[in-house]
This record gives sequence, C-alpha cells and structure tokens, in this order.
Amino acid sequence: MGGHRFRAARRLCRSPGWRGRSDFTDAQLREILQLGLTRPTQLALHVVGDAKTDRVLKMMAELAPVATWREKRVRIEHGDGIGPDAFEKVAQLGLVVI
Repeated sequence: MGGHRFRAARRLCRSPGWRGRSDFTDAQLREILQLGLTRPTQLALHVVGDAKTDRVLKMMAELAPVATWREKRVRIEHGDGIGPDAFEKVAQLGLVVI
C-alpha cells in the first residue's frame, strides 16, 4: 500500500483540521489481505494513522485466525497509528512494525 495516505481519527497537530483518506475501499483492502494469506511472500502494508490501523487490524481478525497471521509475519510500514490500545493486538498477530 506504498505511499498511500490514510484517514486518522485524531487531529494531526501539524495540520489542524486535516484528516487523511484511504486509497482503498474495504473490498480492495480485503482482497489485498486475502492475497497476502495465499502467497508465500511477506505482505508489507503502509499504514499511517490510528483509524487506518484499527481498520486493518479489524479486517485481519475477520479474515483469518491469529495463528495464521503470526505465521505470515505481516510487515507494517510507518506504524505511526499504533497506539497503546492496539499494541496487544499487533503483538498477538505477530506483525512486524518498521
């Protein structure tokens, strides 16, 4: 999901009133994650913002069990939106945050 901007639920202090946007619909994101489950290579996602992080984590949980995602070792680039409330879920899923 390289270089894509994602909606942040919290206001960005450097840009008052600005919120990012997702470049992918739910259907497109679901397809990306499903492809990641079927391919042998590591899936790398550019995920910026707390709302986008929550969206990705929720969809991952809907698509496969935690153990499956742990084996895939999905890489999250720019994990800026991984807040304290998401730490446990990220760890459970075995995500690699870069």
